[in-house]
Amino acid sequence: MNMPQFFDEVPTLRVRDPLARLLGCAEDGELEYGFGDAVRLAGHACPTVASAYWLTYLALEHLYPDSLPQRGGIKVEFRDDARSGSNGVIASVVQMLTGA
Repeated sequence: MNMPQFFDEVPTLRVRDPLARLLGCAEDGELEYGFGDAVRLAGHACPTVASAYWLTYLALEHLYPDSLPQRGGIKVEFRDDARSGSNGVIASVVQMLTGA
């Protein structure tokens, strides 16, 4: 799948995933996600997908300023359920990036 070149300009998010290390999925348990991964998950690029990716990136940068975020190490809650508005799409992107 060819992605637009500008997707490469969006910073990638690196996380540590102990289960990925245990299962041999990622060297040292480090995973790297890019905006293109969020687009593939959602099946499209839209402001909702872009905002979910970028805000999750910023939140993890804030929560883990001096280390890699541990995937599965945080809890994420939404005011409304996944069937409300675009919460399902947002939750899918956030879950992929955080493991929450």
